[in-house]
Amino acid sequence: QKVSLVADRAERVPEIYVDVDQILQVLVNVVKNAIQAMPDGGEIKVGIGVKRKRLVERSAIGRRASDRLESARPIPEQEVVEIRVQDNGPGIPAATLARVFDPFFTTRAQGSGLGLSICQTIVREHGGVITVESTVGQGTTVTIDLPVEKRHGDRRTDPR
Repeated sequence: QKVSLVADRAERVPEIYVDVDQILQVLVNVVKNAIQAMPDGGEIKVGIGVKRKRLVERSAIGRRASDRLESARPIPEQEVVEIRVQDNGPGIPAATLARVFDPFFTTRAQGSGLGLSICQTIVREHGGVITVESTVGQGTTVTIDLPVEKRHGDRRTDPR
């Protein structure tokens, strides 16, 4: 489809405790959306690294109306694994961007409008945050922040 994929992985990325199948579903959906946004081809950059952030929704854009309540208590910074998927497609207009996580909202004739809504639910269930930033004519960046949990003791090798 004339889309190139460029991967950039930091030297040190700590283990995170996630359901691999669910996070893979999120990444496949986000990359698939990027590919569909560039029917004439383009480039997708996927980066993964470690940052210190406050895991809060960064803006009211791209969130459900019910999620726009602000927390009264300060949220401390923590170490997160940040996954960024950036395309150089046409970008998303502001009116559409404000609704990308709304269930059943879609701009595609064949779309269900559930993809990003499900992604948001999965990321939140992992204690993380997913955000979408876009500039019309320049492209879109989806950022997935997943917390690095400090675990003590040995990891269980027995699946029970």
